[in-house]
Amino acid sequence: MMANQPSLRPSIILFGDSLTEQGFGVNGRTGWASLLSADYSRRADVLNRGYFGYNSKHAVGLLPSLKGVLEGDLLFCTVYFGANDATVPGSRQFIPEDQFAVNLSRIITTIRQANRQVPIIIMTPPPLHEAAWTNFKGIANRTNEQHFQYGNVIKNVAEKSNCAVLDVWDLLQGQTSPDVYGNYLTDGLHLNEEGNRKLHRGLVDLIRKDYPDLSPRQSGSTTGVPLQGKAWDELC
Repeated sequence: MMANQPSLRPSIILFGDSLTEQGFGVNGRTGWASLLSADYSRRADVLNRGYFGYNSKHAVGLLPSLKGVLEGDLLFCTVYFGANDATVPGSRQFIPEDQFAVNLSRIITTIRQANRQVPIIIMTPPPLHEAAWTNFKGIANRTNEQHFQYGNVIKNVAEKSNCAVLDVWDLLQGQTSPDVYGNYLTDGLHLNEEGNRKLHRGLVDLIRKDYPDLSPRQSGSTTGVPLQGKAWDELC
C-alpha cells in the first residue's frame, strides 16, 4: 500500500431543482457547480443532487435517499428550491407559499438531524423573463413577481432557522428590467454562462464572508480548507 495514502475528502452537497442539476453546465457552457468544484479541487468533493422540475414537496420525498451523504463529513450544503413552487396557482408544480415554507423548514430540519453542525446556504429563485419564458414554453405559468415573493419566503425561513441566504433574484438584478436580467438567462428561467458565473461569484463571496474557515485556503494563508496531501516535491 502506498505510504501517506490520502483519507476521504469532505463533501459539499448541492440539493435543488434544475437550476442545480444544470449547475455543471449544459451544451458545453460553464455552470456554477462546476466552477465551485474547481475551487475545491483536491479539497472537497462536490455532490450534485439536482432534480429537474422538482418542487419542495418532491424534495421532501427525496430526503431519505440523501441520508447516507448527509451523515458524512460535510463542509456545507446548498438548498435551491422555489422556482417550480412559484408557478402560478393551478399549475402542476405550484405549491402555496405557506406550504412551501413548511417544506423548506422540513428540509432544513432533516439535514440538521443528520448533521447538526453543517452550514446550510439557501438560494432564492432567479429573476424571470416572462416574455422569453412564455415564448419558450408556449404557456404563461410563471411571473417575476412570484419569484420575488417566494424569495421572501425563503429569507423568512432562513432567518428563523439560522441559515445563510444567497439572494439570486437580487444578485441578477431582478428589480430592474427584463432587458437587464435577461442577459443572465437562457430561456427566461435557467441561467446562461454569465448567470452561472455571477451566481458562483456571489456564493464564493458569501462563503468567504460568513464561513471563512470553509473557503478554499489561499497560498500563504492559514485560514480555509487546505489542499489534501503533500506537494509532490515533498515526496520525492
